[in-house]
Amino acid sequence: MILDPDDWLKNDVSKKIKLNFIFSHLLILYWAVFEFSLPIFFIGILFYILIGKLAADIGFHRYFTHKSFTTNRWIRKYLLINSTLIGHGSILLWVVTHRIHHINVDTDKDPHSPIYFGLIKTWLRSWTPQNKPNMLLVKDLYKDNEILFLHKHYWKIFYLWLSFLIVLSLTLNSLYPLLLFFAFPNAMVFHEAGAVNAVCHLHGYQSYKTKDHSKNNVFVNFFTFGNGMHNTHHANPRTYTTDIHNKWYECDPMKYIIKLLSYDGTRVENKM
Repeated sequence: MILDPDDWLKNDVSKKIKLNFIFSHLLILYWAVFEFSLPIFFIGILFYILIGKLAADIGFHRYFTHKSFTTNRWIRKYLLINSTLIGHGSILLWVVTHRIHHINVDTDKDPHSPIYFGLIKTWLRSWTPQNKPNMLLVKDLYKDNEILFLHKHYWKIFYLWLSFLIVLSLTLNSLYPLLLFFAFPNAMVFHEAGAVNAVCHLHGYQSYKTKDHSKNNVFVNFFTFGNGMHNTHHANPRTYTTDIHNKWYECDPMKYIIKLLSYDGTRVENKM
């Protein structure tokens, strides 16, 4: 299978991803105005963790991009499917974007640096002309037939999933299938990524001297369940957790999930 990297970020791709974000926010807004309940709010947070965090933070980020841990093939398949269904684009698209960020962090070639694009635009994650995919950055994933299949058929798979949730919601006369399996994970991962990309390159403290503006931010870490120690992450991206200083405010709850998912503990030794 030959993929043209110039096709990866066509305008229709970025528009479709943005439409997913708009749709998820409208669903949550409707629920908040007309059907809000505190139990469903907490269940929504739970689904954000079980679907969104496992898809983006653990799947996209720590597993596929940085290869911070290893797991068995069945859990890997779950991460593949879960990462595909949250509506943030294909695994290849996400990984190449994040690897570009690490290589060109806080330069004019960084696809989401608040130093160059400002906090609001970075938070909203506008696709930029600088974000041109480089095949060499994902040559490890380009050899993976499952990832290539999910990339090639991404929108067919995602829209089939979304259609199923819409039909299920209509059948049950309930917004909950769409709300819990799509809207909460999609929207909250959107804001998690926005907060980390924007705030954690402007505000916070540095535990390590890096060649960028990455910061550790306690507030972002709290609201993203352990994804706010961004300076620690940039100092050594391949560590499976940033909770290494035994400080309660630098906690990373996701490390416990990773330990459950990883059949050999962690493949990469977690030392700075």
